[in-house]
Amino acid sequence: MSGFWYFPVQKTSAPHIGFLRRTPKCLLFKSGNRFKIWIEGKKTYDCELLSAPEDRRTVGLLALTISEVLGKGEILKLTDGRILKVDQFDQISAQMIVPPTDGLLLDSGDLVIVDQGDILKVEALNK
Repeated sequence: MSGFWYFPVQKTSAPHIGFLRRTPKCLLFKSGNRFKIWIEGKKTYDCELLSAPEDRRTVGLLALTISEVLGKGEILKLTDGRILKVDQFDQISAQMIVPPTDGLLLDSGDLVIVDQGDILKVEALNK
């Protein structure tokens, strides 16, 4: 997926993230006045940005909060009233979401579930 930064993690709030058997997708973002890093298959960690990533690709994103999971993970209702339709291949993962849950909606149509290691493909049903 485009828009994710690939770079070595130098320091996080967790003393040990665990072993990464392959290069995961990572998303570095700012939340308030702090930096956070989301690591695919893990979760989100506070981090310090010791140096800027060499690859400075950026992606448009929107922070959101999921208020309800409807159907069998088919629909996500957001706190701002918007509705997202979840791709059929991601509906099992969507069923595991326990609202309220924070997410990052990327301009590619991918939804990063901040406190889980999941990426869901979604489509906005209303704007």
